[in-house]
Amino acid sequence: MNTAEDEIRQLIETCSQALNRKDLDGLFEHFTHDLRVYDVVAQLSGASAYRKLWEETLALFGEQVGTERKDLKIYASEDVAFAHCLTRVTGVKSDNENAKSWLRTTICFRKVAGQWKIAHEHVSLPFDPQTRQPTFIRD
Repeated sequence: MNTAEDEIRQLIETCSQALNRKDLDGLFEHFTHDLRVYDVVAQLSGASAYRKLWEETLALFGEQVGTERKDLKIYASEDVAFAHCLTRVTGVKSDNENAKSWLRTTICFRKVAGQWKIAHEHVSLPFDPQTRQPTFIRD
């Protein structure tokens, strides 16, 4: 029998695979409708607003996108959970630039009708407070 942590880990992997295929229907079936997102580029309410952001983002990439996670930690109870990690979305953009930078990610989950769903995401890029410029996390 899977533990809540195992189920969350599998959900994260399923979402990564859908993103790699650029399958937004497959990705967004795992989000709550009232999703709240604090992303690097925007603060969003609702899964439809976040989907629109991903549509615009994925349009910048060629056919394939890669995702990688580092230092994934998951904390789960019976009906709520959260995870944090470093995440990198990779691929070749339409302007032939390689996308690569690690981002800090926190994901909050809740059980809805017996299924884990993503209810909140926070993705951030560190910045230098002196210059107010991003501080990219490199390999």
